[in-house]
Amino acid sequence: MKRVICFDLWGTLINTPMGGGASYEDVLVQLGVDRKLIYPVVRDCLMTGKFSYRTMVDFLFDHFQIIGCVSERRKATNCWERDNQSARWFTRATELVARLRQEGNNLVLVSNISTPAWDTVGAMLEINTKFDRLFLSFQEGMAKPNKQVWQTVESWFPQSKEFWMIGDNNDDDLVVPRAMGWQTRLVKNDGSDLLNLWRKK
Repeated sequence: MKRVICFDLWGTLINTPMGGGASYEDVLVQLGVDRKLIYPVVRDCLMTGKFSYRTMVDFLFDHFQIIGCVSERRKATNCWERDNQSARWFTRATELVARLRQEGNNLVLVSNISTPAWDTVGAMLEINTKFDRLFLSFQEGMAKPNKQVWQTVESWFPQSKEFWMIGDNNDDDLVVPRAMGWQTRLVKNDGSDLLNLWRKK
């Protein structure tokens, strides 16, 4: 029986040279927004629908009650786009994915990602060619850690008995599927332990 092996994307397989992939956050922080409040809003409100960079930035400024600041909005928009354009695979990430696929596993990408990020990164890195199925939050209308994400994946492979989830964020990527009986693996968000971690399975 084939295993179903799911990968998170950002921080697990790819990242930007700066490592964070969210320099637009810096603009909001400079305007007084608490950094830890930003990602949950982006994840739950902006990665579950189809929006442009400008629409997402305006939403965040409105959400955090930042009035005006036209130049800062433009800067945040440019930063967000530039971050995605600079995304790169971690060293040997594609090797791992290819090897697991060659072994006969079903590979699924499970990513919280915005529409413009996927339009840029997906095409630039040819991500869809590496996986059998894609669960993209903006297409499905839901984001991790919503339990329905992994229930949907299970529904795609009704004959499979063994499911794996690999990610760099324990709360978003691993807690829920682990509770559902999946095998899970936490990886460093610099890609340094991808191959070694899988050897320990």
